[in-house]
Amino acid sequence: MTTVEWGLAYKGLPRHTDIIRTMRAPETVVGVMAAARRSGKTGIARTLLFLSALEGHDGWYLAPTYSHCRDLFWRPFITECPAELIVGKPNNSEMSLTLRGGGTIACKSTQNPDNLTGRGLSFIACDEYQSMPPRLYEEQLAPILAAVPRANKPQGKLLLTGTPRGKDNHLYTRYMRAGKDPGHFSWHLTAAQAGMVPAEQVERIRMEAVAAGTTATKIWEREWLASFDAFAGQVYSEWNPETMVVDDDDIPARFDEVVGGLDWGFSDTHPGALEILGYVAADDSWWVVDELVQIKQTVESYWRPQVDARMREWTRGINRDGVRRTDDEGALYCDPARPDSIQYFRNTSQGIYSIRSANNQVWDGIATVASKMHRGKLKVSRRCENLIREIPNYQWKETRDGHWEERPQKVRDDSIDGLRYGLHSHCAYPKISLG
Repeated sequence: MTTVEWGLAYKGLPRHTDIIRTMRAPETVVGVMAAARRSGKTGIARTLLFLSALEGHDGWYLAPTYSHCRDLFWRPFITECPAELIVGKPNNSEMSLTLRGGGTIACKSTQNPDNLTGRGLSFIACDEYQSMPPRLYEEQLAPILAAVPRANKPQGKLLLTGTPRGKDNHLYTRYMRAGKDPGHFSWHLTAAQAGMVPAEQVERIRMEAVAAGTTATKIWEREWLASFDAFAGQVYSEWNPETMVVDDDDIPARFDEVVGGLDWGFSDTHPGALEILGYVAADDSWWVVDELVQIKQTVESYWRPQVDARMREWTRGINRDGVRRTDDEGALYCDPARPDSIQYFRNTSQGIYSIRSANNQVWDGIATVASKMHRGKLKVSRRCENLIREIPNYQWKETRDGHWEERPQKVRDDSIDGLRYGLHSHCAYPKISLG
């Protein structure tokens, strides 16, 4: 493979080639790419940085986290780049190297944007720009690019790539500048257009998302179509209290598994909440059977003994038929925001149930709960009054100018969080929308 063939890694993929050529054109200053999952946006950034460095220019690859830089850019780059093109030994700790043309490439995280200072650069690629600080462009990137000496270096260039997160986001703001500001270009790239994932696989994932309900379908459109359409209104549009709220007599007498989800809280506006769920394997159904919601109670004096009592009742307790409710010891999934409280539970455990830190991936958790609702596999006992009250009022966040953010409002969501912690953390089917 020649140097050019390695650098232009997407030879034969027309959309990628078009983006690379436009970014390398003298008149281009800023390029913004709204790209779907697995569309090759990181590889395009790699190609542009590689070619720029071979021409003697310095560049940065920026990502939201250090691990993102390391795993998605640095390690693949070091592994695949021909050794004869690298001058000296790459600095793995700083993730930087010099190529044969004299230019350098360095990877940096944007977690501490104030640290992004230094001499002017000829090229900066920001990967997952939607997850970076909103003022990063104005406060850090523009000044760095403007500092490039014009006498011996070209106009500094900036590539912003990311997956849309609604229209109230700086990725969308920069995307819409294309055509208005000189030298600004933008591209919209779906997974199908990119051509890196077989069309039949994309369609299979879409059909699975449709089967999982409205919320999963919306997430699929965002991830695979790079849709800017924001989520609006009620988060769980699948919720139907007429069919999902049940009396105690309708609850199964015995479960195969019992899990709890615990959201820490203390104040009047943010109480602590425990939701207990039972699972029936025969029909893959989940039943929210009990809840506990309290304000101004400590972990040591209240939550520990009360959680023990409720979990014991639903695992070792005797059901209405005179037999144990389940042979399963149960599992409690706790809000990971309080590792000290989780450790206290573990240290004082009596072996009644396992105590685990909950999976707090909000998007995946919402998709899991919504999927169960859509398929009719989630029922809620009428005794869980707080959860029943919270679900229809759980809304996507609306900004002052009428846009919708792709995150739920953090208002009266304590029982809902408990439900999500327990169900998503324990469920064997959590990621339908992500493929």
